Order: sequence, then structure tokens, then C-alpha cells
Amino acid sequence: MEDRGQDMAEWYESRQVLEDMEEVLSAEYLHLEGFRGRTIAVTGATGLLGKLTMLALLKANERWNLDLRLIGIIRNEKKAQELFAPWCTGAEDSPLSFRVMDINCPIEMEDAVDYLVHTASVTASKEMVDHPYDTVLTSILGTKNMLDYCIKNKSRIKKMVYLSSMEFYGAITDGSTEVREDSYGLFDPLVTRSSYPEGKRASECLCAMAAKQEGVPVCTIRLGQTFGAGIAKQENRAFAQFARSGMAGADIVLHTKGEKSHCYCYTSDAVGAILFLLQQGEAGEAYNAANAQTYCSIKELAQCFASEAGMGSRVVVDIPENLAALGYAPDTCMRLSTEKLEGLGWKARVGLSEMARRLLEDMRS
Repeated sequence: MEDRGQDMAEWYESRQVLEDMEEVLSAEYLHLEGFRGRTIAVTGATGLLGKLTMLALLKANERWNLDLRLIGIIRNEKKAQELFAPWCTGAEDSPLSFRVMDINCPIEMEDAVDYLVHTASVTASKEMVDHPYDTVLTSILGTKNMLDYCIKNKSRIKKMVYLSSMEFYGAITDGSTEVREDSYGLFDPLVTRSSYPEGKRASECLCAMAAKQEGVPVCTIRLGQTFGAGIAKQENRAFAQFARSGMAGADIVLHTKGEKSHCYCYTSDAVGAILFLLQQGEAGEAYNAANAQTYCSIKELAQCFASEAGMGSRVVVDIPENLAALGYAPDTCMRLSTEKLEGLGWKARVGLSEMARRLLEDMRS
């Protein structure tokens, strides 16, 4: 789902965002020259990872004169033009253009695309609970329509990367065992919050079957929870709430016991992994992407933000009576293994404290 509430002014000039983009461009595992002269389309291009992936490619294009053509597949053209204002000049030689469409409908796009990154998805837990039917359909239909586009243009498409999630694995509660790509836990498909992971599982299945039956060069990236510079100032997910409370010196309030534990992925590492898989990912395969060293509980993450903010915030637990209505995912202990992706050459750079510091830096700017 596209990013909502982002301050439109100059997010791309944030010192931390620029440093993060430099980190992507200098990643030793990337060969960005390999994209020279190619057309790359990104769905959900105004969402967090969509817009940062676009920005990284725009910066690479400027630095190395790669003759890239970038297409943002979006719902709101005015918002997209405001987010990418410096590149929306109307000039014929501009590397950036937009296609306004509903991914739930068949894709009518005549552009000859070489690479496709499918990021568009529902991301807000409250929306998953309030609109579970729509959540499932957006995931499945959106992915199907992108795959159908790839099938029709199979002679041109070199790779599609589908953005999935660690929630794909379901309820894994043994934190002592690493979760590899062939690990699977259970969840109740009749619970509304299951709309998101069920949609991801079905979409991953579509990708794998399209690769096997139709020869579509598509692979999946299963991201740990991802955050970093460039998020909307009004972002409401837990890490943003922790950051705002920490900056204000207010209590960081947990509405659960904070025992859920998993690994995190910083935005520059995630963007690097996406671009890396566009070049190196194997069709029909899925890859975990996170910093395996960041495994911690939600409470420990909150304490990390409190410490990095340095304003004396306390972490307190206050569990509301209507907890289920808030849309929190079930408690899990998910220690992601990233050996498969690292085996190809990718490696996360940013640790947990540095993730919090960078996010706080960006939110203060």
C-alpha cells in the first residue's frame, strides 16, 4: 500500500536518506552497471521501499549516466509528482515516468519493461483487520496481474522481485531455532489478522508456479520488519511511535507484553537486497532478508529507541481491553536465517542501535 502522510517537502534531501542512498550505491555486492539502458518498473512507488528503491536508481542513473528508464506504478499521480518533484520536469529525456493504475485490475501497460519490483501491498495492521477481504484480494490479484504482464512480455522481462514478509512463516515460537526458507508455522486462516500472511503465502505460490509453468523469472524476498530514514512523519507502526515518544522524552507505551521477537532490516539493506535479487535471484526461489544480529523482543526494541533518543523515556506496558481490534500480529519468536541470500553475496550492514539512531536523526530533521 502506498505511503500515507509523508511530508512532501524534500524528503529526498534528508541528510540521512542521502547517506543511506550512498550506502546502497557503494555496496560491494551490487553491480549497478548491469542495469545500463534498462527499463525498471516499481509498483507502490510512493510507499517506503518503493520510493527508496526508485531514489537509489535515480541516484545511480545520475552518477554513472546509466540511461535508465524508471516507471512508477502508482494510484495518485499528484502525490507521486510531489514526492519526486526534481525528476518531474516534463522533459522528454527525464528518466522517470508514472503509470496510474489499480493493480487489482489487469495491467494495461504498453511499456517494454526489463525488470519489475512489486512492492504494492497493504501494510497497516489496522487496515488488515478492518478490511481483511480487501487485504487478501489486493495481495493475490495484484501479484497475479503483475505475473500476467510478465507472461505476456516474457521475451523482454529479465526478472521480477516480489516483496513478501516474515509473516509468511506463521506462528513460529521457538526462538532458539533459525527460520530458514523451508520453515513453516501455522496460523488460523479464519482470524481476520491472517488476511495479510495468507495473502503473502498465496502470492508466493503464484510466483513459484508462474516460474515453473510459464518460465517467468520471478523470485521472492521475505523481509524482516523494515524501517529507516524516509518513513512518513505520521507513520503509525510501532517503531515510529517508539521514535516519537523517545524524542519527546515521553513514556514508550506497549499495548502487549512486548515478548514478540524477530529480526529487523534497515531500509538501505532492504533496497540493496531488492536490487541484488533483480540481478542474482533464482526464478521460483524465496530469500530471507534481515540483519540476523538484530533478533530481539519488541520490548527490547522499545528500550533501544529510548536509549538512543537520550531523553529519559521509560518503557511501560499498558494492555487495553480491545487488544484484538488493534490488529497486532500473533506473538512469535522468529530468528530469521539469512544464509541463503548471504550465500549469493548480499550482507546486511546496519545493526539495531544504528537503525534506531538513523531513524531518530531523520525524524528530527
